[in-house]
Amino acid sequence: GFAVENPRLSTSAVSAHAGFAKLPVGRANRTEFLDDRVVLFATAKQRPEVFRYALRAIAGGMFHLPPIQASCMYDENLRSLGGMGSVRVAAR
Repeated sequence: GFAVENPRLSTSAVSAHAGFAKLPVGRANRTEFLDDRVVLFATAKQRPEVFRYALRAIAGGMFHLPPIQASCMYDENLRSLGGMGSVRVAAR
């Protein structure tokens, strides 16, 4: 029910909203915008960081949110899996 908004594209609605780019966020070493997910490569820090990205609702309904995953590139035993959720998208 959602598509990732790629702010690097000139057709992206995010590029038109300067306020979105000014939100306080962590800085990833590399970011990949795919159709159904955003993949971030970042150096681990001692403190929590927030990474934000924009989604566009493309269909109404009830959707399950997959858990957020994190893993260490060099040690597969270091990983984390966040909680799942759900979201309801109502048509206007």
